[in-house]
Amino acid sequence: MRYDLLYILPSQTEETPSDEMKNKISEYLKSINATIIRDENLGRRKLAYPIKNQRHGYYGNIIFEAESAVLPKLKEMLSLETSITRFQIVQEEHTMGKKGRRRTRPHRFTPPASTASAAPKTTEKVSFEELDKKLEELISEDIT
Repeated sequence: MRYDLLYILPSQTEETPSDEMKNKISEYLKSINATIIRDENLGRRKLAYPIKNQRHGYYGNIIFEAESAVLPKLKEMLSLETSITRFQIVQEEHTMGKKGRRRTRPHRFTPPASTASAAPKTTEKVSFEELDKKLEELISEDIT
């Protein structure tokens, strides 16, 4: 299966995070026999709220393929790493985008459609005269 790992490293005085931590995350992925497809550095960004007294963090994104059985082991390794502020792993689903290009997006749960809404709706065309007549009947009933 294909997964998307987004992680936040603590902000330091230098502009770029140390390659040491990025290499460590890649080693964790290799240790579970994951294939790294894309590794991106999203840069330094302001956090929505302070985490561990930090207002900024370095965001990284890794797209990888691995067996679903090894994900708990990877999550455990990443949670025990103290130099990772936050991380999230999301399964990707493949869809066809505009112009037939393949794109991916996070997998979301879609509830099954109810049987009541599955029935086709029929619409009848009604003339304005019939509508006026029906409206007059309804108004006259309310008054009396």
